[in-house]
Amino acid sequence: MKQQFSPFFANARRFRGFSVCSHRSAHLFRRIASGAVLLGMLMIVSMSCADYARQYHAPLAAGTFRSRALLSVEQRRAFTTFFLDALCEKHKGNAERACSLLDSALVINPNASEALYEQAQILLEIMQTADSLLIKKGEEQLLKAHQLEPANPFFRKKLADRFVETGKYARAARLYEIITAEQPKSEDLALLMRLHELSRNYTAALAALDRLETIEGRNEATALQRFSILRDMGNKSRAFDSMRLFCESHPDDLRLRVLLGDLYLQDDYRGLALAIYDDVTETSPDNPYVPLSMLQYYRMTDSTALFHRQLSQVLSHPKITADQKFKVMQRFVAEALQGELDKLAVYEHFREALSQPQTNPYLGELAAFYVDAAKLPKDSLEMPARAILRDNPDNVQARLIVLRYELERRRYGALAELCREGRRLHPEQQVFGYYEGVALYNSEEPQAAIDVLQETAKSITEESDRELASELYGLLGDVCHENKREEEAFAAYEQALKYNPDNVGCLNNYAYFLSLKQRQLQKALKMSERVVKLEPQNPIYLDTHAWVLFQLKRYRQAQIYIEQTIKYLEAKGELSSSDAGMFHHAGDIHFKNGQHQVAVEFWRKALRLTEDPKQKTIIKRKIRNKKL
Repeated sequence: MKQQFSPFFANARRFRGFSVCSHRSAHLFRRIASGAVLLGMLMIVSMSCADYARQYHAPLAAGTFRSRALLSVEQRRAFTTFFLDALCEKHKGNAERACSLLDSALVINPNASEALYEQAQILLEIMQTADSLLIKKGEEQLLKAHQLEPANPFFRKKLADRFVETGKYARAARLYEIITAEQPKSEDLALLMRLHELSRNYTAALAALDRLETIEGRNEATALQRFSILRDMGNKSRAFDSMRLFCESHPDDLRLRVLLGDLYLQDDYRGLALAIYDDVTETSPDNPYVPLSMLQYYRMTDSTALFHRQLSQVLSHPKITADQKFKVMQRFVAEALQGELDKLAVYEHFREALSQPQTNPYLGELAAFYVDAAKLPKDSLEMPARAILRDNPDNVQARLIVLRYELERRRYGALAELCREGRRLHPEQQVFGYYEGVALYNSEEPQAAIDVLQETAKSITEESDRELASELYGLLGDVCHENKREEEAFAAYEQALKYNPDNVGCLNNYAYFLSLKQRQLQKALKMSERVVKLEPQNPIYLDTHAWVLFQLKRYRQAQIYIEQTIKYLEAKGELSSSDAGMFHHAGDIHFKNGQHQVAVEFWRKALRLTEDPKQKTIIKRKIRNKKL
């Protein structure tokens, strides 16, 4: 008898190599459906998404969805190809291409939950689009996938989480009820409880909390949650009863009793709260819990003096941790910045707290932030910086702040020690070597300064701060020159200018010292010209340029610049002994230009200002003889 075939199987027979009657063929189709040999199928089907979509004609429409079972072999193979290609594109990061391929797959089989789910994931999570239409499509695809396979836990969980993200808490709660019924995990039950709270379904929230406590047992967190739910229900009496019973079940835990007092205080039952605090204090006078609570109590009662006294006690309390003190000050910093507390009073509390060693630098860092945010005087920053450095010597920023204060006060011994320790802890930071050199130089320890600067210079690399490197070599040059080590000085100046060709201090000193030795005067002239161009109103630099021109015997040009020097020098007001040399130069230059009487007047000014005995002798001779 001839075997009769349905149209579905008739289509299947058209493909060479597949016999619908064979066991091997049936097994192969099952493997195709499970995705095990799909890569092989990709080599067979080569038609494009667009072409197939145009040629496709649905064999059967059954309500909203077409049945997967009624697809032909050709349609199944095409769907599988599109679906697998989409997954490949998704993993390559080509989200839009993957989405397009899934569209083609869903044209063939709109009820393919796996394709709907994948497309929803791409639209809602991978693409992260702001297009409301695409977002709506993704949500519809996810919902549809769940409706097609309501027992699929992945689809259900993803849809539930999407409801949470979009604020559809009641719908999310319904799904999480199913999720937790099948597999009651603590985190899911906690979320379910919260979803019921947000949906104002407090009875269901309490039921979820009961289930959570069967897993975790009753603890402080769940007790507080129960209190919160009952309170939100409007049943304060029952809420406090539940919390009181929990505290009574832990009679030795003073912290829980204080917590009950805090809840009374939060609801403005101040008398009940104070009674609990007093009872706990009587039992344990040095406990750290009551002082923190009393701080809030005085804040609520607007007792300013008592509040500040209590805050001082909290910050000095030996059993209150550094983290707790930090959190307390963090809150009151915010209030001070909002104008609710006196800014200077809060700063003084920082001073109190930081006068004691800290186990971490956070309170000092908060104080430093507060000084800046509250726009307190800049010297207010010294206190927190010193406290941070005391407790954390590795803190580079705090060390640099303290360094600045020591430098401003010219406390060169303290500065040298500060930098010496900085070099030991941070050998890569040339700034400490530079300022130690400054301190030693000003402490009249030139050889020690040279040793430190030379040692620090060895650590300079191409990655080092070029401006700092230039300043370091420039200072080395100055110290060497002052100690009659001129060749070393000039070599250091050359290095300084390699790192920063516009280092005006180095250019000026190098040019001036060359002019004194009457060496490389053209080079000195170029450097002094550069300096005057960069700072045309600095009398020291103008004087150097005038003196270089004098040594080149360009007296008229020299006079132009020395007159500018004197103009800016006298404009600054009070003169000092360091200005004597410029008046001395002015006399010499005017003398060379034949203005002998003017020269004598300048020499007399120089004589009045100078404190150098040798210079006094030279100037007196010039005045007496009226010649150089």
